[in-house]
Amino acid sequence: MIRVTVLYSVSSRFDWDYYLSTHTPMVERLGQPLGMISLTIDRCVSGLGGSPSPYACIAQLKFRDEAALQAVLSQHGGEILADIPNFTDASTSMVVGAVAH
Repeated sequence: MIRVTVLYSVSSRFDWDYYLSTHTPMVERLGQPLGMISLTIDRCVSGLGGSPSPYACIAQLKFRDEAALQAVLSQHGGEILADIPNFTDASTSMVVGAVAH
């Protein structure tokens, strides 16, 4: 199983309504037929010990395998990435990992 973690930094604008009602359903609609298993979203409230979180949001997308991830990226990656400015001006970091446990 492959997991993609998307880290959205704290920024001046993050439209949670758009993200949850438009962007997230679009990603699910495009990804699930190609092998995306799940999408979870954390709205970051703090760092450990109550320190400020460097992230506003963390999204985790699970795919059955690397081929499924590549299928989603090749067919819909441009559309998904192009939608990000519609809800935030945050910088993003994306990490791909093989789920070990």
